[in-house]
Amino acid sequence: MRTLSESLNILVVEDNASDQFLLEQMLLSSKLKINRIFCASRITEAKKILGSTEIHFVLLDL
Repeated sequence: MRTLSESLNILVVEDNASDQFLLEQMLLSSKLKINRIFCASRITEAKKILGSTEIHFVLLDL
């Protein structure tokens, strides 16, 4: 189990660029210890990221 002190890799799946930017800024201003934020605008992009990177948290726009 991960602890909150470990750095997180976060994936944001959002097709609206403005919303994607807003989510990124909100995450960066949070108290989360973030290693990297990955962004994808399509599910195919998200699958590629998930297949090649350890992602700990996903925000998905349905």
